[in-house]
Amino acid sequence: TLVRVLVLGQADSLPGAVSRGLRAAGLAHLVALSGLHVGLLAGMVALATSGFRPYLRFSLVVLTVGGYICLAGARPSLVRATMMLLAVIGAWLLRRPPRTTNTLAWVAAGMILLRPVIVRDLGFQLTIAATAGILVLAPHFERRLAWMPPTIGQALSVSLGATLAALPWSSSAFHLVSPLSPLWNLLAVPWAGLALALAIVWVVAASFSDAGARWIGYLLDLIGVPLEMLGELPPGVLLPIPIALTWWQGAAMTAALMGLLMGGRWARTASAIGLLGLCWMWRHEVPTDPEMIVLDVGQGDAIVLRDREHAILIDGGGWIRSDIAQRILIPSLSRFGIRRLDAMLMTHPDVDHCAGLLGLASFTSVGRFLTASGWYGDPCLVELLGRPG
Repeated sequence: TLVRVLVLGQADSLPGAVSRGLRAAGLAHLVALSGLHVGLLAGMVALATSGFRPYLRFSLVVLTVGGYICLAGARPSLVRATMMLLAVIGAWLLRRPPRTTNTLAWVAAGMILLRPVIVRDLGFQLTIAATAGILVLAPHFERRLAWMPPTIGQALSVSLGATLAALPWSSSAFHLVSPLSPLWNLLAVPWAGLALALAIVWVVAASFSDAGARWIGYLLDLIGVPLEMLGELPPGVLLPIPIALTWWQGAAMTAALMGLLMGGRWARTASAIGLLGLCWMWRHEVPTDPEMIVLDVGQGDAIVLRDREHAILIDGGGWIRSDIAQRILIPSLSRFGIRRLDAMLMTHPDVDHCAGLLGLASFTSVGRFLTASGWYGDPCLVELLGRPG
């Protein structure tokens, strides 16, 4: 499973609890195909062919990366990374220093010209924004974090740059903000690089030796333990913040955070005032009378009973092929200012009533869970009752 997830990007193969844990920690990018795959694969081929002539080495790198894209699919992140790799190789052959920021701009423009509709693709938006954050914002953060050990400062700067630059898209698409994700990335990104390298080696070994693949498989099982642990953590540990923002609101929040983290004294003051103003605009007045809110979840039910700061959710809807908690429940509850549920009540454990509760329990604190007796063998209920906290 880990090989399918890391090498082919089949994140749907992960257990639901692990997927939700990754999203809560802001680490979902670890199991998405990205520039890390292209860079690591190119580096492994270049290292394996270190004794070859440069033109042959570059040709093998390009052929390997091209073959990998044919296998995994032309995802925007892989195409972007491959085109930038080709640009860097071309600059080396022409004896010219590569200008990565200009290269990113040309690559983005080329991808749009070839397929204009790609500007609406979330994968394209995230890969371009995150890469721009690494190239443009990370150096500024690195100077601010010069008091840290260089390795930690550089890694944290890259994580902060990528997270901030992608925030307008990620917050409006996933409705979660993970303030601690740059810190989690300090541990998770090296883990992802090691796990991906082992997964690639396993694929090569499995083509020639069952015994070799079996031994590497043991290592992969061992390195996959942190993923399983992540899926068992309660929401309070990872501190995800459910939030309902439009792209423009996310961009305004990003601009304020950038000014607060990167600006001078006056810029920080103005950014702090702007951030407080945004929080005031997004405040939610607590209703004085009890109310019932019926959420549109298609087939199934999701009903909120609310009395001032107290709220109970009755059923949570659910789809087989989609995460209704992320798409509907989290943003809807956030718009009403509901950050915590006093209780969840499940009328019966069918998917269109239970699955949404299961997803929501991974991101929102819940005081109590109520249901009738007689459902205890149902898989959804068993998993729901197994959630920590």
